[in-house]
Amino acid sequence: DGSRIHAAGALSAFGDTVTGAIVRLQHYGALDASFVSGTGPNSSVYAIAEDPFTNELVIGGIFTSYAGNTAATRLAKVAKTGTLSDQFAIGAGANADIWAIHVDGSRIHAAGALSAFGDTVTGAIVRLQHYGALD
Repeated sequence: DGSRIHAAGALSAFGDTVTGAIVRLQHYGALDASFVSGTGPNSSVYAIAEDPFTNELVIGGIFTSYAGNTAATRLAKVAKTGTLSDQFAIGAGANADIWAIHVDGSRIHAAGALSAFGDTVTGAIVRLQHYGALD
């Protein structure tokens, strides 16, 4: 709805509040307590985009799990509540860091140091369906 801001990176706190590597802020800059990512990604997030098809966030980076779930290997979808989306299945995911994400309709473009996505040899850019399968 445009009234919230998402921030990600190598975060571990926002002000005095311990957070994961991704947070949601109110339009006036206060932490949005309704977005709870738990421990979130286990390492840095380099890219973040909103998927208008599902209204979820797509994040990419060097993380290999999200809140302990290893189904999020360098690329994940995060629900509005901050939890890992169960509607995004990427299998083994990217074999190297994701640096950029662009969402175009129901397609997700991810770019970085990768040369494979799952068992498929790729270039440094992949295009995925909104549910995580290679396109």
